[in-house]
Formats: sequence, C-alpha cells, structure tokens
Amino acid sequence: MPPATVQNPQVLEAAVSGPNGANRLFTCTGIATFFLQVSAGAQTQTFTFLVGPTLTRPQFHRATGTASISGVQSSTPGTQASSYQWQMNSVEVDWDDESGEIEVRLEINATSSASMSLALQRLSYYVAMLAEL
Repeated sequence: MPPATVQNPQVLEAAVSGPNGANRLFTCTGIATFFLQVSAGAQTQTFTFLVGPTLTRPQFHRATGTASISGVQSSTPGTQASSYQWQMNSVEVDWDDESGEIEVRLEINATSSASMSLALQRLSYYVAMLAEL
C-alpha cells in the first residue's frame, strides 16, 4: 500500500465526558496527496496515512472518518467521446501500534474510457477520535 502525504493537518481537541471513560475528542482534518492514474480501464488502490496525536493503546478508545476526492486531472486526446468515474470504496480508521497515531486506510477505484487518462491526486479527510488522557 503506498502511503499518502498529509498536507495542512489540523487537530482540534475538546474535553468530553464519556463514553466508557473517554475524556477527549480529537477532530483531525486536512488534505492527503497521493497518485492514482488509470488509462483505458479500471484500477483499485489502497492508500494509508497517519493523523492526530500520539497515544498509547489504553488511551485510544475509537475513531471514525470520512474522505472525499478533491484533486482530479483528466485528459482526452482528439475529439473522441470519453468518460471516467471514481469512487471511494472504503475508509477505515484505527490506532497504529507502530507509530501510536491514527491510521487512515482508504480504498479508491478509478475507471476511464479507452480515449481518456485520469489521475486522482488529492483528497480531503475528516477523522474524529475518542481518547482517555
């Protein structure tokens, strides 16, 4: 899985009361850059990146996230009819035991017609995480 590079990461921390002993809510947003190119066919790729503060396993409670494509480049030679499609198949968010940060793993599918080249390059992400500090 190729890693994505995080740009302009923003983290907001708020005090909360629960559930299950959680006392902090971290909201993480930003842009992740990656590269997925497809010409005349379909390709599915999984990308990962890390966000948020460093925590121990007992401090981490749970997290959820979402992402959306925010950078696309397409090119069509000549005047042939063309079409393309992309979709976010899944977004998974969990604690990474190696870094102690939150790992975002997403799967993206891109399809282009025979006369078109499509490159996906950026996505916007939002992650919410409960922790006990």
